[in-house]
Amino acid sequence: MPARKLSTLEKDLWKQVELMWQWAREKNTRAIKAAIHPHYTGWDKNDLSPHDRDIALKSISTGADIISYQLHPLHIETFNESVGIIHYTYSAAIELKDKSRQQITGRWTEIYMKMDGNWMLIGVHGGPDE
Repeated sequence: MPARKLSTLEKDLWKQVELMWQWAREKNTRAIKAAIHPHYTGWDKNDLSPHDRDIALKSISTGADIISYQLHPLHIETFNESVGIIHYTYSAAIELKDKSRQQITGRWTEIYMKMDGNWMLIGVHGGPDE
């Protein structure tokens, strides 16, 4: 975790990141869709342009299977108890469509907005290291 002690709100936000990864591993697109704002936009650093929520959901349902993962938070910040930004790195073992396995590492910045008491993902940037 980050060097400073996290507030209750920041811990709650980090739990949302962990849930999103758990749901991605389970390919639980229903739960993820409910947690991503309809106007979400993201940009994988390896893509030429940003993507929308539909593309994000498709990548989870049709992408590689996540076998295991580790998340390493670097910085968590909240603003007015309604917006949160998290920077973190990850490592994961994935299984590709051809059943081969690969170890990947990467980094994400995720932006959340609190709506009706829940953290909604509104934007991301990052992706796998090359």
